[in-house]
Amino acid sequence: MTTRNNKSAIDHSTVTDDALRKLFNESLPEAPKDQWFTRKVMNRLPDKAARRKQSIMERMCYAIGILGLLSGWGYAVSYTLTNGLTANMLIIAAVLPLITIFCISIFAIPAIRRVL
Repeated sequence: MTTRNNKSAIDHSTVTDDALRKLFNESLPEAPKDQWFTRKVMNRLPDKAARRKQSIMERMCYAIGILGLLSGWGYAVSYTLTNGLTANMLIIAAVLPLITIFCISIFAIPAIRRVL
């Protein structure tokens, strides 16, 4: 009885494999007529339109971040020119460049890598 169950499972998987192979062959694009490309290579290449578009919320977060950094730098410069260097200003002067470097490393470097 176990032989019959194993045989039907093997037959069923073979039919499924054949159906999947036929589906893939019909739906995947054909390789260009070139000796360097084969169907196997073309099927493994990513789509050109695989790049994700930024949502409106993501763009707004970028804009708010840039405006926040610019306003922080503007406040720090104007406060220093008006009141001189105070303890609070020294803390802001130490933290603001770190935040700027952090934001550049988180957002700008991956964007540059995607382009290159």
